[in-house]
Amino acid sequence: MVNLQFWKKNNVTVNLPTALTEFTKGNKEISVEATTVYDAIKNTIKQNEKLREHLVDGQWKLRDHINVYLGDKNIKELDTKLIPGEKLTLVYELSDVSLLPKDKERYARHIL
Repeated sequence: MVNLQFWKKNNVTVNLPTALTEFTKGNKEISVEATTVYDAIKNTIKQNEKLREHLVDGQWKLRDHINVYLGDKNIKELDTKLIPGEKLTLVYELSDVSLLPKDKERYARHIL
């Protein structure tokens, strides 16, 4: 018997901030093949090269002002494994220093 799971693509969805949709022909969600968070970001950029300067630096390190969410969890480790069908959300970090850290986390999801 053939294992069909082997042939199944590992597609995940990457949800982008509205400000970046000008580089994706208006698409807010991008479907990419990825097994880790890093792969998802890298493959999103491969599909939309103009996103590169906004998401990563010259060494492909995620820019400091970008937060990555897997569901409701803020992901700091880019080697986090992904399951096909999962959804990542990229969010610009709030820069208002008057907010407490717990409030920044709470409101960051509203800036999409």
